[in-house]
Amino acid sequence: MKKRYIQSAWLTVLLIIWGSLLTGCSEQSEPDVQQGEQLQVRSLTRNSSEDQTELAKGTSILMYLAYWDSAENTTKSSSGYVTYSGKNNENKDIWNSGVYVDVGNTYYIYGFMPSDVVKESVITPTWSGNTVTGATMELKGVNALSVKDLCVIIGIGDGDNPANVVRGKFSYLAETEEDPVEGTRIKGISLLMDHLYAAANFKIMIDPNYNKLRTIKLKSMKFVCNSLTMYNKANVSIKLNNGQTNPISTITTIQNTGQNADTSPAEQTFFEDADGMELKENESIIDVTGYFLPAYASSPSTLSVVSTYDVYDKQGNKIRENCEATNSLASMLNGIQRGQKRPIELTVNPTYLYVLSEPDLDNPTIVTE
Repeated sequence: MKKRYIQSAWLTVLLIIWGSLLTGCSEQSEPDVQQGEQLQVRSLTRNSSEDQTELAKGTSILMYLAYWDSAENTTKSSSGYVTYSGKNNENKDIWNSGVYVDVGNTYYIYGFMPSDVVKESVITPTWSGNTVTGATMELKGVNALSVKDLCVIIGIGDGDNPANVVRGKFSYLAETEEDPVEGTRIKGISLLMDHLYAAANFKIMIDPNYNKLRTIKLKSMKFVCNSLTMYNKANVSIKLNNGQTNPISTITTIQNTGQNADTSPAEQTFFEDADGMELKENESIIDVTGYFLPAYASSPSTLSVVSTYDVYDKQGNKIRENCEATNSLASMLNGIQRGQKRPIELTVNPTYLYVLSEPDLDNPTIVTE
């Protein structure tokens, strides 16, 4: 396949959330479970014109809340999940919340989504008196390669207006407000999220000349990391500073090691069709995105995409089954950073078309353009 790519950056993801917080994130020990008023997510918007794919049902945000209990003169915490359940009849997002707040408390909120790409999380706030100045987020057993976009909270805004969000602001005062429909309710908050993964967007088609002779049905595409030291899971440490325009000060990615570590080779299927999807010429019917930790796209790692396909003659007879073509992504993804997405176009084309040799016709290469 010939390769062509363009570097592009995602804009940050913006979430709008209304009153309620979570269970499940921890500091060094299991946090206190806070009961009170439930926060409901009203909508989720993204500031990207490129990445507008809808969230899958069941996608969860894990939120961690640190707060000062003035009555007991001590720090406390709570956590919980907010889960996306689809759209209602008015095409508005519906979220189920397990996050709670008490009116009058000021909460410092940290978290990430989707929660299921992380095996374990430890979020530790940095206290200065009765306020929080930042936090360290330890995400353990992170999928190095993924079909989901891993994001972390980097800012909060009061109310339901995304324009109110402030980068580097993590504090939220739980107050009531009057809504013309719902009446008295907990004031909403807007969450601004940023990406931890980079991404590659693939489009694939068939060369017009080759399409006159053979039909290609694509069955799968997957990332493969050709390195003995880059495993399927990794641990990521994130340092967040309150009050900063760019609140993520450091991100450290290390290999997931230890007695129960997943040290299997890193690979991830991001497109699959058992019957095979017939490729078209001059247009791509395949438009898929795979996500990865940026460290896996740079040396000593060699990230590749492996495409599996069947070859048919023009009478519809299957000639070859489960052919594989491997394309290195090293040059195309060189220097990619988190939050960037590079489009890559793939074209099925025989190596020596002018010879029209049968082996070449029946076992074409895939090139990037």
